[in-house]
Amino acid sequence: MTFFLLIIACLAGLALVMSGGRLPALGNEASWTPPPAGAPAAVASVAAPAGSGAFALGEAVRNANAGPVNLRRSAGYQNKPAGDVIAAVPAGQMGEISGGPQEADGLVWWRVRFGDLEGWMAERSSQGVTLLDRP
Repeated sequence: MTFFLLIIACLAGLALVMSGGRLPALGNEASWTPPPAGAPAAVASVAAPAGSGAFALGEAVRNANAGPVNLRRSAGYQNKPAGDVIAAVPAGQMGEISGGPQEADGLVWWRVRFGDLEGWMAERSSQGVTLLDRP
């Protein structure tokens, strides 16, 4: 057992030395590196994939999640600053599609207007839970 622990410690030390002391943090989210100044956001417009709600502009939608869902300034949820969240849209809140779809972080995003607020919301969560649906 001691030999096994010694091998693990040596491998961890070797990884630390080879990375120059910059090992990534272990967690559920990737670290955020700001884009170069003036660089446009890398979010591509895409045709809605199979199984997508394929909403139309002006179509009524609702937050179909059991709880609030973040409305964002830009499509995507990974590596975002806290200021990207405009508001938490309550469960059942009605809205209207105003743009999209766009794919970011493996999800399909729609621009949605909820009253005076407008931003991006994913059609489904990363776990496949429906977030946007028809009323």
